Amino acid sequence: MLCRRPPASSPELKFECKRGSTRNMGGCITRQERDPRPLIIDVQQVIADEVWGMFCDSQTCWARRFLKRSDYIVDVPMNYYDFEEVDQVVEVRNQRGGHSRVPERTESKKKKLAGSSKDISKSWRDLTSPEHVGLETDFRNNTVETQTYNFKFEKTRKAAVNVNYQKGFSIGNKTKFSVGLPKVLPGGEISSEFSAHVSVTKTTGETFEETLTTTATSDITVAPKSHYIASIVMEEYNLHAEFKVTVNMSMPAKQAKAYIKDKHGDTVFYYTLKNLSHLFPQNKIEVDDPKRPGSKKAREDAVQFVVEGVLNGVQMSSHKIKLDSQDLEGAEEARDRKMLMRSAANAAS
Repeated sequence: MLCRRPPASSPELKFECKRGSTRNMGGCITRQERDPRPLIIDVQQVIADEVWGMFCDSQTCWARRFLKRSDYIVDVPMNYYDFEEVDQVVEVRNQRGGHSRVPERTESKKKKLAGSSKDISKSWRDLTSPEHVGLETDFRNNTVETQTYNFKFEKTRKAAVNVNYQKGFSIGNKTKFSVGLPKVLPGGEISSEFSAHVSVTKTTGETFEETLTTTATSDITVAPKSHYIASIVMEEYNLHAEFKVTVNMSMPAKQAKAYIKDKHGDTVFYYTLKNLSHLFPQNKIEVDDPKRPGSKKAREDAVQFVVEGVLNGVQMSSHKIKLDSQDLEGAEEARDRKMLMRSAANAAS
């Protein structure tokens, strides 16, 4: 015979039960309350706790006294669930501590980048002060003949962006979502497109590493009595951005299975889950109720999570090659004139 749970106000003495529930001396089970608003929800653990509770409810009052969760395996296959990204927003912050402004809405303090948006202005500047990696090569021709020099440059640069999240969901010690990295254009502009997408699978975050090799080969012709300087400047930008990724968790088959197995691997209990909104009430998705026009109801087969986190690291931008020329004779005359003026000033003193 199965017994029923006592009312919440029942004064019956309780003693410890394994994860997810408590047992009282009368044998009936009442679940321990979960944190109503955890920052990161372990969806697999929530389902496992529910299945274990249903298994305990299926036992007699006497049998429940001897149940130990450590004697069983709660198997929650995740192949019954689909995780779909439905929206993504990245807000880029500049080095001065503020957020970049949206040209169309000057009151906004943040720039939003959506992966599907095509109407975001590309006129953003001064998002962050660039770091310059430069190299100069001098070509000096003291002869009266034109000289040709071979210019060759090659440099490999590495950059990394760390992705960490502080709110959202996990699947055990893993997770499943992706984040777009803002594309930095020459001059510090931010494009409406993403330069890459980082797939995040670890709850501890991911690191996106990029290696870029810059090469340049050219023949430089230097006129007689001329001095040429070839300069290469490569820009790197410090990136600090906040992101929000909206992910829907659904059951394509409208239901999912879970099992309780003993230590030998034999199934002793199975459970069919049909209502996700019951397990995740804070994450329910409301839709129109066809039976009650003008009313809403929660979808039973899907819930929604908003993943919030931070992008932090360095991104590489473009490189520029600049060629400056100078007349050696003119430069020497200017130098001689400067030296004469300095000598005259010293003599006068």
